[in-house]
Amino acid sequence: MSHTSEENAPSRVWVKVRAGDSYTIKWGKEIVRFLENRGVEVYVDPLLGYSVNAKVLPETRLESLDMAIIVGGDGTLLRTVQKSKGVIPPILGFSAKSLGFFFEHNVENFRGVLEKVLRGAYKIYNVSLGGFAAGNVRGVFLNEVSLWAENGKVIEYELEVEGEKIYHARSDGIIINTPAGSTGHALSYNSPIFFCWERRLLSFIPVGALSPLIKPIVVAETPIKIRLLTWPALLIADGQRRLELKSGSVITATPGAATLGLVYTEGPLITPEKIRERLFDRGFSTIGG
Repeated sequence: MSHTSEENAPSRVWVKVRAGDSYTIKWGKEIVRFLENRGVEVYVDPLLGYSVNAKVLPETRLESLDMAIIVGGDGTLLRTVQKSKGVIPPILGFSAKSLGFFFEHNVENFRGVLEKVLRGAYKIYNVSLGGFAAGNVRGVFLNEVSLWAENGKVIEYELEVEGEKIYHARSDGIIINTPAGSTGHALSYNSPIFFCWERRLLSFIPVGALSPLIKPIVVAETPIKIRLLTWPALLIADGQRRLELKSGSVITATPGAATLGLVYTEGPLITPEKIRERLFDRGFSTIGG
């Protein structure tokens, strides 16, 4: 979904920077000052609130705002998604001494970017989020939800898709990733690379499977269900949220549980050329920042 008309110019904006980083705090102050001088109603996250005189809002109270600005990198974004549970306005990301896919703009160019945004000259790329349920616990993930064995053991589990048991397997772990997560941690375990991050897809990746017959699976618009057998496991969402699971637990991962809007002023945001250049020409992972 794209927005280019001036009526979409944001008037209520939230600003967050990478925690404990004086470099991003400096830029956060300048962004807040720039927006206030343009008549924008500015809010900041609690940590930045210690450094600037602006109204403070935590990640859990952003529903009524027009846009969020985050200065940092992919790690900062993942933490924000987990804290907000995916309920967040479109995000304009500025990279600050970090490398990744999600933040298209360099913070040193923020003035020119914000001038365009305040004219409504921007687009929104809606990235598909995954959702997970484990007992009474619910959550979302931008990159992945993973299960890992404890104490050096393997996990034993059954995998179901559309009510049909596909695998009864044992492995060191499991990664279930979104299209956006296919270029991150999951790529190290042979996840296929997805170019269309707005699609409602999930990829199941067995890590260190004890049988060569246990292979990755891609599902579209249908949940993946994992039933733990024999051993407990640790669930980790986006490298941020941790949950201990007992044997017998049932974990359901659902594609397209929500969407995350990424704001950009030059497009398109995701192309095969960008993925090739950032993954292979530079040779770095998207995790960090």
